[in-house]
Parts: sequence; C-alpha cells; structure tokens
Amino acid sequence: MIVSERRNVGDTVRNLIDDLAFDVIPVTAAVAYDCAAAYAKWGKGVHPAGLNMGDCFAYALAKARGCPLLFIGDDFARTDITSALSKA
Repeated sequence: MIVSERRNVGDTVRNLIDDLAFDVIPVTAAVAYDCAAAYAKWGKGVHPAGLNMGDCFAYALAKARGCPLLFIGDDFARTDITSALSKA
C-alpha cells in the first residue's frame, strides 16, 4: 500500500484488494509467538536465510495454515517453507 500510494496507483491497488476479498489476519498472541520463534530460527544474524520480522510473520502464518508461500529471492528458499511455485 505504501509503494502504491507513492506511485499514484493507490486506488487501483485498493480496488484489487477489495475485488480479491483478502482476509485480514490479526496478529494474535499465538501468531506473535510463532513469529518470534521463526525469527529465532531463521532471522537476521542467526541463519543464512536472514528473515526480518515481516518475513517471519508471513512464514509463521503460512506454516500455521499449512499453505505454500509465494516469494522471490533465496531467503525463504533457505528455510523449510514450501514455495507456491514449486512443482508438486
């Protein structure tokens, strides 16, 4: 959203989000603990994946829901998460 506003396409992105009917996932205590555990295992300075806290939130949520994760680069590829682009 921040980038879309800076590039003057905020309305387009908001419409896309509304049309796709995304679920907004609250950060509960359980999610926060899972995120912290992911950071302790895969975070910057402790593992070559070097995930930041935002990355760890995505990782923890995908793991908790049993979903693959769509990502680019090799940071998540260095974890045990399944890529949404992997061939099953």
